[in-house]
Formats: sequence, C-alpha cells, structure tokens
Amino acid sequence: MDTIQSTLECCGANGPEDWAGSKYGKQDSSQIRLNFGVSNAENIFRIPKSCCKDTDSTACSQGRQMKVAGVVSSAIYSEVMLVFILLY
Repeated sequence: MDTIQSTLECCGANGPEDWAGSKYGKQDSSQIRLNFGVSNAENIFRIPKSCCKDTDSTACSQGRQMKVAGVVSSAIYSEVMLVFILLY
C-alpha cells in the first residue's frame, strides 16, 4: 500500500479519511489496547507516512495526525487512489 500511495501520489482509495476506520489509523504506539470505536475520544487518527508529499518534513509528521472530518494538511496527498485505478 505504501508503494502504491507514494508512487501514485495519493492517499487512500477515497482520500486520507479512509484511514480513520482502519487498524493502522487507530494504532497508538505508546499503548496497546483493544479499541472498539472508529476513533479515539479526541477523534484523532493516523495516516501512513506514504501519504506525505515530503516524508522527512515536520509538516508530514504533524499532518499525519488527522481529526475525523478535519481539514487535510497541504503536506498530505489529497488525490484519491480510486481515480488512478479507474483511469488505468
């Protein structure tokens, strides 16, 4: 998935919000616990580094922490993978 996103310069099949409901999006590296909700109490989810335009930038690190229904950072690809798949 990372290779596809970084090569096609896209994030998620329908956009970065796709990661909100994924196991990856709910992953918290500081704690391991079961989480049965779509997101945590603050409605924050993570997106993969492969969604970043510049993976080494501070903006990438900050932009990877997204709020459900929040504004996508300009450091994150906003193109959707589904468009590329349908075009090719």
